[in-house]
Amino acid sequence: MGLTFSNSNGSSGRFRAYTTFSPSLDPDAQAYIDALDSAGYTVSGVEETAINNHFLDLKGTGPNNSTYDWWTGIVRLLPFIGTTAAQQAIKAESPVNSINFYGGVTHNSTGVEGNGTNGYYDFFFSSDAATEDVSVWIYKGLNQSTDTWDFGARNNFTSAAIRLRNRTAGGNLQANGYSVNVLQGPNSLLDSRGFTGVSKYQATGFDAYYQGNQLVRAFDAFSDPALMVTGLAENTSFGPGGYNSNEHRYALATSGVSTTTEEAALRATVEAFMTALGRNV
Repeated sequence: MGLTFSNSNGSSGRFRAYTTFSPSLDPDAQAYIDALDSAGYTVSGVEETAINNHFLDLKGTGPNNSTYDWWTGIVRLLPFIGTTAAQQAIKAESPVNSINFYGGVTHNSTGVEGNGTNGYYDFFFSSDAATEDVSVWIYKGLNQSTDTWDFGARNNFTSAAIRLRNRTAGGNLQANGYSVNVLQGPNSLLDSRGFTGVSKYQATGFDAYYQGNQLVRAFDAFSDPALMVTGLAENTSFGPGGYNSNEHRYALATSGVSTTTEEAALRATVEAFMTALGRNV
C-alpha cells in the first residue's frame, strides 16, 4: 500500500510501492523448481536458494565451486526433493522427464528409502555413459552394514558391469567394472552414511571413494553391460536383486570426474547442498 501526499497546488496522489526482486535463478534450476511445483510440491525459499546454488556449483560458477564443470557431462541428477514418488522422480537435468520407482520405496522429506526386499529405482541406462569416463555418486543417510547394492547393472552373459555395494558387515566396500574387486580402506569401513561413489575410466579401471577416502584402484577397462543401472539394487540380465534398505538423499551420474582433486571438490559441493537442505550426516 502506498502513502498519500499533497502538493502545494492542492493536488494529491499516492507514492507507488515498489517490490525488490532477487536476481534471476539459473534457468535450469528454475525449470526444476517449476517441475516440482507442477508435481504439487511448493519449494521453500531455503530450498530454492540451495537448488540454485547447487546447479551453479555443478556448472563451475557457484558459491561452493568456481572451477569444475560437471553439468556438461551430466547423465543423471536426482536431488530427490519432495515427498511423493512423482516429485522425487523428476530428472533435475531434464525436468520434463522422470525416472521410475518400483516395489517398496518410501518417499521422505530427506530422500528415498528402500525396503531391502523389492524396492528400487531406475537410475540411468548404462549405454548413456558407455563412451564417457563415467562417475556415479550417492549420498546416503543411514549407517548400515548390509551385503546389498547401492546401484548396479551386470550383464550375466558378458560379465560387464558397473556397480557399488553398500558397506558390508566385514567393513568392505565392493565395486566393479568388468569383475568384482574388494576395496578395503586403510581402516575397516565403519559407517555407510555420506558421500560415496565410483569413478570409472574408459581404459585404466576405476577408483572408489568412501567419505573422501580414495580406495584401491582396480585396472580393468569399462565394458557396457547394456542395462538400466538401478538404484537401491543391482540390475542383472534376469532382473534386479541385492536390494538395499538405505536412504538415498542424492544421486548423480556424470562424466568428467577423474581425479582425487575433482572428487574432493564435488564432494564439498554435494555436502554443501545437503547441509543447505538439512540432509547432512
